[in-house]
Amino acid sequence: KFDYKTKTWVDTRDIDAVKTAKWNAIKLERNKAEFSRFTYNKMKFDSDQTAQGRILAAYMFNQPVSWTLANDEVVLLSVEDIQGVAAAMAAHVIDVHHKARISREAINSAKTIAEVESVLFDGR
Repeated sequence: KFDYKTKTWVDTRDIDAVKTAKWNAIKLERNKAEFSRFTYNKMKFDSDQTAQGRILAAYMFNQPVSWTLANDEVVLLSVEDIQGVAAAMAAHVIDVHHKARISREAINSAKTIAEVESVLFDGR
């Protein structure tokens, strides 16, 4: 609400509302990070839902495959490369979700609105 005496906006939410809003913001950051890109062997791979599905399909196909990287360069991936790409993707997703869980714990344990607002996606 607007405080006409100080001519400033005043946040009237309680701490639970601030925690909910912060967690929703962290989830958006988590999803953006998960579905961005990851690196394997100095090559950048897309990580959106479609790319993740294709990586898993290539992994299950278990044959060498031509692959279009995030920069549109086409490379031939060996079976070992595909296994490495799948492992790198999994590590990327696990890392992103680990950071989000740390942030969630920080939000839940915060005692003040200022503490909640200071929580960052990287787990600090």
